[in-house]
Amino acid sequence: MNVLVIVAHHDDLEIGCGATIAKFREKGHKVTSLVMTHSGYSSPNGKNIRSKEDALNEARLASNLLDYELISFNEDSFDIKINDDNISKIINIIHDRQIDVTFTHFHADTHPPHHKVHKMAIHACRHVPNVFGMKINWYVGETSFDPRLFIKINESQWEKKINAIKLYKSEFHRVGDKWINYLNNQSLNYGSQIGVKRAEAFYIYKFQWDF
Repeated sequence: MNVLVIVAHHDDLEIGCGATIAKFREKGHKVTSLVMTHSGYSSPNGKNIRSKEDALNEARLASNLLDYELISFNEDSFDIKINDDNISKIINIIHDRQIDVTFTHFHADTHPPHHKVHKMAIHACRHVPNVFGMKINWYVGETSFDPRLFIKINESQWEKKINAIKLYKSEFHRVGDKWINYLNNQSLNYGSQIGVKRAEAFYIYKFQWDF
């Protein structure tokens, strides 16, 4: 299969579906990550938090660890536009790589750029047979994340996910421990729901079951 992950920022893939991507690669499937923004940003008072150069360099390290192809665009991290040009960028990659499966942001994510990328991804993926949404943050929005697709992950895949997240040093020093604790509990809870130790879970937009 040809898998595409469409996200707003560097590190969204690792947080949302890193272990699942590790599993896809172990099974021999091709995985491409499309990151729509440069992912650099500053605090409201103008202090640099993460430069776009650091974000890209860290993403390259993470992509090497998880063994996926990284495509990075240069839209603004927060003010990304929903427009035909950005949608066309996604469509071109879907066509060029003959994508079978897409993961993107959950539609009710509270972070505005995540929501914008979701809307463009869903439109661009109208001919992709399998499209799933993932939860990137823990904040409560107007609609609860209610996953129905569960993917069993083993400890090796889980460790790859966490090690990849840790490569984003510019972000990890700020919220790293909180992320690890949250994701650890989440993966164990999802695993309990399907009778295994760990799992990642996703919202189903489209699922083609060919058997």
